[in-house]
Amino acid sequence: SRETRISGEWKTFREVSLRPSSGGAIHADVIALTESGDVIVIEVKLADNADLRGRDVIAQVIDYAAALAESEPEDLLQLFGGDHRDVRSWPDLVARLFATARDPEELAKTIADNVRRAAIHLVIACDGIPGGLVDLVRSVSNQRALGAYVLHVVELRAYVSDDSRNELLVV
Repeated sequence: SRETRISGEWKTFREVSLRPSSGGAIHADVIALTESGDVIVIEVKLADNADLRGRDVIAQVIDYAAALAESEPEDLLQLFGGDHRDVRSWPDLVARLFATARDPEELAKTIADNVRRAAIHLVIACDGIPGGLVDLVRSVSNQRALGAYVLHVVELRAYVSDDSRNELLVV
């Protein structure tokens, strides 16, 4: 979009297991890598989830991004190379994931740099935005402490077609 400047092909990874330096493991719902070099961490919540009514969901996505930002290219290869075990380097994996990229090696460098600088888009996606969440996200986004993170909240609505195809449209 014009606002985010995210463009090109996307590759998404579900339930990505991250290991923060504080120990343990945390699991990001979705992490997307894009052909524009952007990194997007997405936390998905149902509207009735109590975490959406306070700062918990914001802390959760920031924890994911902070853990991801500790990753070196070798770590990124392990995180995102699951289906490509034969690939030996981060640039080679990016070339495999984004086969039509103009310069896969430069794209690999851009993604790794964005991760290292924590230039990561954080998205809270839910099927209903509870009152106050948008203002809370806005107030957190305006704080300089976030560094290069960009925080978004998105409401998704699902529609199932009435015909026999039962197609699902998410808006």
